[in-house]
Amino acid sequence: MIAEQMAQVVSHVHKTTDYGLFKTLEGNRSLNKLHRQRLLKSMQETPLISVAVVNRNYEVIDGQHRLSVCKELELPFYYIVVDNYGLDEVHKLNMNSKNWTLDDYMNAYADMGIPEYITYRDFRKRFGFNHGVCLTFLGERRNKEACDRFSSGSFVIVDYDKAIRVANAANSYIELTDVAKRSSFLNALWTVSNKPEFKLDEFYHKLSLNPRALIELPRQSQYVELIEEIYNYKRRDKVNLRF
Repeated sequence: MIAEQMAQVVSHVHKTTDYGLFKTLEGNRSLNKLHRQRLLKSMQETPLISVAVVNRNYEVIDGQHRLSVCKELELPFYYIVVDNYGLDEVHKLNMNSKNWTLDDYMNAYADMGIPEYITYRDFRKRFGFNHGVCLTFLGERRNKEACDRFSSGSFVIVDYDKAIRVANAANSYIELTDVAKRSSFLNALWTVSNKPEFKLDEFYHKLSLNPRALIELPRQSQYVELIEEIYNYKRRDKVNLRF
């Protein structure tokens, strides 16, 4: 029964160059610059027919990138109308689409020549940190909003010189102990590096006296406390790095 209903809908494929007929569905995702660029390049080379989905109000459920590219290239836009589709169906279609990794976005935007992503990729290759650490060092702490901005092509490097400085210091700590490779430690290091009283070279000296003092811990907050403890070893003027 379901297959028959779908066949009836799909059999009515429409074609138009009246791009103004269509509307953006409120609440739908904005256009992804990377996806659009890749689709534009593909359709310039081979304009294959791909059918979009709209509802009875001509709000685009699936195919807004295709509509944008067809308009730019002045190609016919193919679509089917499904009366009762809305935002729920948009979300389900998006969930079933291929998920790109941060590596995919990094490489694609860098290959497109976007300077921020070229620098980001070089930094990641140079130091070997994971994306969570790289996002923290170069831009902002990794969270859903930061990842969304990164995947949309809107990533901005905040302080490259500081990122290099802290990353180089981290590498010197890694030479003393493998524990310094842990993401939770590296993120904690970035946190305490924002404290004016914390000196990267002084911490290296304290850690070199007893590298085993840096032990494996599950949380970043615990590493902040441990860094403070190591940093204050035999120090007259104790510093508070936790607050």
